[in-house]
Amino acid sequence: MKTYPFHEYFQKIFVKLTIFKPQNPIIIIIFFLILRLIFGISYGTQDMEWWKAWSTDIVSNGLIKVYGATDSEIISEFKNRKISTEIKTTQRVIHYVPEKYWRIEYKVTQPPIYVYTLYLAGSVYKLISPSMSNGRLFNFFLNLVPTIFSLLTFFAIYLFVKTISTRDMAIITAGIYWICPLVLLNSPIQGYFDPLIAFFVTTSAIFLYKKQLMWSYVFLVMGVLSKPTAIIVFPVIFWLGLKEHSFIKNIKTWAISILLVLAIMSPFLFNGRILSVFQGVMSISESSQDLSRQSLNIWWMVQYGMHIFQNLEKSGVSWVSAILGGPQSNWDGDVPTSLLNNLVGYNTQFIGLLLLIAFTIINLFYISVKSSSNRNSIFIAIGLQAYAYFILRVGVQINHYFIIIPIFAIISMYSSSYFKYFFLISLIFFFQDIIFYGFGRDFNYGRKLLTLLYSGWITNLLALANIALFVWICINEYSACLNFRSRDIKLINK
Repeated sequence: MKTYPFHEYFQKIFVKLTIFKPQNPIIIIIFFLILRLIFGISYGTQDMEWWKAWSTDIVSNGLIKVYGATDSEIISEFKNRKISTEIKTTQRVIHYVPEKYWRIEYKVTQPPIYVYTLYLAGSVYKLISPSMSNGRLFNFFLNLVPTIFSLLTFFAIYLFVKTISTRDMAIITAGIYWICPLVLLNSPIQGYFDPLIAFFVTTSAIFLYKKQLMWSYVFLVMGVLSKPTAIIVFPVIFWLGLKEHSFIKNIKTWAISILLVLAIMSPFLFNGRILSVFQGVMSISESSQDLSRQSLNIWWMVQYGMHIFQNLEKSGVSWVSAILGGPQSNWDGDVPTSLLNNLVGYNTQFIGLLLLIAFTIINLFYISVKSSSNRNSIFIAIGLQAYAYFILRVGVQINHYFIIIPIFAIISMYSSSYFKYFFLISLIFFFQDIIFYGFGRDFNYGRKLLTLLYSGWITNLLALANIALFVWICINEYSACLNFRSRDIKLINK
C-alpha cells in the first residue's frame, strides 16, 4: 500500500494521545459528542430564537400554514400589482416571546427539510414540555439536530476514506472534522444548523467521486432543500456529470431529482401552498441588500472604505487615524448595495455575479483536466467553488462558508499542503465568527473588546488574509493544470 509521509506524521502525533488512538475511535466520538451535548443547552446567537419561533408554531399550528397564504391568495395579490407588499401581506407572521433578543415577529425563510427537522425536534420537546417553554431544554433539543448531522458527516468521511486508504487514516481524517473548534463553535455553541447542509454537500461530493451520479444529485437536492446555498456547488456536479456519464443517464438523474423535489415538497404542493414556500425562501434576500453581511471578503473591505470616506469630513481626523480607528466604534459593517450602485453607476450584485461566473468557468476547466488523473481534484473544485462564492459574491451571510470545512477536511489527508489549507481556513473563519458573534449569548464577557475589533482594522486584516489565502490556493491548484508548474500528487490506493 502506498502512503504519504504526511499520513505517518499525523499518525505519530495522534496515537501518542490515548484519546486519539485509531484503535479506539469510539473514544473520539463519545468525548466530543459529550462536549456537544453539554454545550447543547447554550442559548447560542439570536438566530436560535428564530428556530424556536418556527418550531413552536409548526408544532402548535401545523406544518402546512407555516410559510404563509395559499397559492390563490398569493396569485391574487400579484395580479393586484401589490408587488412591494405582496410578501409582507401573504407571508405568515409568527409572534413569539424570545429570550435575550428584541424581535417578537418572525417569518419562515428556509426550505422544507430545514422546517421538517425543526418540526421533529419541536415535537420531541413538546412531549417533555407541553407548553414548549423557552428554556435551556428547548436549546438542547434544537441543538441535537446539527449534532446528529455532524456525527453523520464524521461517519460519511470515515467510511469514504476507509475505502480509498486505511482505517487509521479514515479515523484521523474524519476526526479532523469532528474535533475542529470551528465546527464546535458553529454548533452547538452558536446554535447554527449549518451541519445539515455540510452533511448533504459532503455526501454528494463523495458520490460524485465514486461516479455514482444519481446519489450525488439526490444528496445535492436534499442540501438545497435544507439551505439554498448548497446550489453553489451545482455547476461542478452538473459539468462532471456530463463529462463522465452518458446524456441519457444525466436525463434520468435530472428526472429523479425533480421527482425527489416534488416528493419532499408534496405536503405544501398537495395543499395548495407551494408558492408560499418559494415566497418564504426568496424573502431572505431582503437581508442580503448589503455589500457584506458580516462576511470577511472583498466587499467587506469595500464597504469599510465607503464608511470611512463618508465620515472623514464629519470626524475631522486624519486619513491614517480614520483608517486605523475605523468609521465609528459601533459600526455594524452594513452598507446597502444601492449606495455603491449610485457611486459607480453599475449594479453591484451583477458585478459580484460576473466575478463568480468567471471563476466558475476556470474551475470547470480545472476539473475537466484533472478529474481523470486525480479524483481528489473533485473535492478541491467543490471546495473552491464554495470558497469563491463567499469571497466574490455580494450580500453573503457570515456563515455561508461552512460547507467548505468538511470538504477541505477530506482534502487534508492528501498532503501537508492541503492540511495547511484546512487549518488556515478554519482559523480565519473561527476568528471571524468569534468577532461578530462571540460564544453566543451565554458568554458575553469579552463583548466590548469584540465590538471594537468588529469596527476596527483587525477585521480588514482578516478579510485581506482570507482573500490572500483563497488566491494562494487557486494559484497552487490551477497553475499545475495550466502547465505553469508541475505537481506530482499520487492517489491514495488501498
